[in-house]
Amino acid sequence: MIFEYDKSWHKDNKREIFFKVKYSKNGSKIKIKDILKKVKKSTKVFGSYKEQELKRAFGIFRKQSEVDYFINKNAKEFLQEQFSLWIKTYVFDDDTIFEEARLKQLKALRDISYNIIDLVSQFEDELVKIWNKPKFAHSSNYVITLDKIAEKDLSLLEKLLEHKGITEQIKEWLELGVIKEKFSIEDVFVEDVFGKHLIPKWQYLPIDTKHFKDIELSILTLFEDLDNQLDGWMIHSENYQALNTLKHKFYQKVDTVFIDPPFNLGSNAEFQYMVNYKDATWASLLESRLRLAKILLKDTGSIFVRCDYNGNQIVRMLLDDIFGKKNLLNEIIISRGRNESGSPSKLETTTEVLFFYGKSKFSLKKIKTKRSIANIQWTGFTMAGDRNPPERIFLEKTIYPREGQHFSLIQPKVDKLLDEKYIRLKCKKCATYYYKAKDDRELGIFMKKKPQRFKFYDITNETNYHGVEKLEKCLTIDCGETDKFDIQYLGSEDVFLNNNWLDIESYSNSNNFSTENSETLLQRVINSSTEKDGLIIDFFAGSATTQSAAQKLGRKWIGVEMGQQFYDVDIPRLKQTVFGRQSGISKDLKPEEYKGSGFFKYKELEQYEEALRYAKYEDKGALPKDIYHQYLFFKDLKLADEVIKLDNESKSIKVDLTKLHDKIDIPETLSFLTGKFIKQILKDKVAFTDGSEIEYANIDYKIVKPLIWW
Repeated sequence: MIFEYDKSWHKDNKREIFFKVKYSKNGSKIKIKDILKKVKKSTKVFGSYKEQELKRAFGIFRKQSEVDYFINKNAKEFLQEQFSLWIKTYVFDDDTIFEEARLKQLKALRDISYNIIDLVSQFEDELVKIWNKPKFAHSSNYVITLDKIAEKDLSLLEKLLEHKGITEQIKEWLELGVIKEKFSIEDVFVEDVFGKHLIPKWQYLPIDTKHFKDIELSILTLFEDLDNQLDGWMIHSENYQALNTLKHKFYQKVDTVFIDPPFNLGSNAEFQYMVNYKDATWASLLESRLRLAKILLKDTGSIFVRCDYNGNQIVRMLLDDIFGKKNLLNEIIISRGRNESGSPSKLETTTEVLFFYGKSKFSLKKIKTKRSIANIQWTGFTMAGDRNPPERIFLEKTIYPREGQHFSLIQPKVDKLLDEKYIRLKCKKCATYYYKAKDDRELGIFMKKKPQRFKFYDITNETNYHGVEKLEKCLTIDCGETDKFDIQYLGSEDVFLNNNWLDIESYSNSNNFSTENSETLLQRVINSSTEKDGLIIDFFAGSATTQSAAQKLGRKWIGVEMGQQFYDVDIPRLKQTVFGRQSGISKDLKPEEYKGSGFFKYKELEQYEEALRYAKYEDKGALPKDIYHQYLFFKDLKLADEVIKLDNESKSIKVDLTKLHDKIDIPETLSFLTGKFIKQILKDKVAFTDGSEIEYANIDYKIVKPLIWW
């Protein structure tokens, strides 16, 4: 992590310094001395801070991110178990004296300890409740290409392009590289006999509503089925918080989960996220998230988890436990990309694995891929048993199979494969090859065609070969063989996909991200597990490869990422994707499959630390009579203090969610809480796809209770 000075302020006796936290890139380091200078320059009230003090503060912050919260979800049970283990160890110690007084002391110790455990566990349970409560959405923005707006309301698009925010939008387009310096907004439209319309070159320019917040609602009201019109959702959040918040809205709606979690490497070098977890912590981190992911999956859904040898045994056991051993579909072998070499005591590591599980009723989509050169081989095509007629005609030469065998292809199929050069004859005496062609010149032209080259993989400068329409005898000088020819058959270049995916790259480096999966890998995952408009989620989004590939392949997507790359890499990349930037798998797709256009939403979620910081707990003075068993936090206001008020005039409870955050996304938050998809967002209410509506000024407090009081 890299810490950068942001700002500082003081009022009365309160002083605060704020820092921006980013992931290290290209070996960048914290500039402690520069930070100290800026702090001192900002205000003399702070005096002088020592380098060691800053390092200590940064170290504490880092430590918080190195462990997952609440590995022991039930603190009471865990502490009682540990105390019982201690008691048993003590009792069975050979030096223990079992006098009556001592036994009474142990019983009293147990009773006191259990009371203390009951009291302590209340504090731990309160933290767990905050960790598990649903989180609200805030700082939401939409990205939509020009064609989507023009299709609905051309006049609104004209208004938008004349808006004051267009200056910042054009600046962003330049940074994205989707326009050049000479670009003019007047170039977006053209008028002809068909009227005014967008120029194709600019129709997929991505509008970010953060530049147009005052007319964002006008854009959204164009869509009467908003959530279903979105291509995807990008969420800036710790992924447990996100999955736990999404579980009602997307319950059993996800077709595929793909994750490439941080490998348990023991070192953070060269990586933009934490990888030095202990095994137990790493297993706990994955286990809790995988269980939530299963909730999101349809019964017909599937999950792919990437791993290497550092943790594959842990991942396999977790997936077996959560999804069931019988639902393991494959261990898919993929290339490592960053090979481990240079060690004299072990073999070079060149592969990793994708664990592929179905939920319960998964049906694999059989897809074809190109056969690798290593797997191309000329063979015979005879089978055991007799068949009439036994002979087949090749290059006008009648040939019989061996006794007790028959040719597996009928004559029309043989003729077709001869024309396509999938069948050839080989002279047994001199090894000259014969293909069907008018002459050698015609054969040479065919051999140079790129799609056909694989058929001639074993032809070298020393090989004798000819193109003929009729074969009477071998044409090689001093051979003249007339009868002894082998029939060779080459299987199609297209084969059904198996679990060996070493024929494709699994890593990429197109977005300056050290652990970027390749879009080719995700294309194969998506095509084998989803149909068009299927939904895929990746909650370790990294550089947004999954989301970019899904967008290009016509699938819907969800991405969750907590790092700074969410804004530095992910959102810019997805904007370039909807614009139609030719990268990754773009060049392999036909224009009708992908050319650009899109509509997605990105937002942030309230985090555990925020909820903990703003929750209101007060000392009531008098404790409950039974502090050990009566819940201590039952009467605390938590987050409800400013949100819920009694309206004296109407004698009703009023809910004001804006008190939670100045940029709260109320429609999305209500969508999470109710589990309903948004149909339309209006000025004073949100309508859901089930026909229900919620007015912002008349929200039922029971709906928001899990959000603000737990």
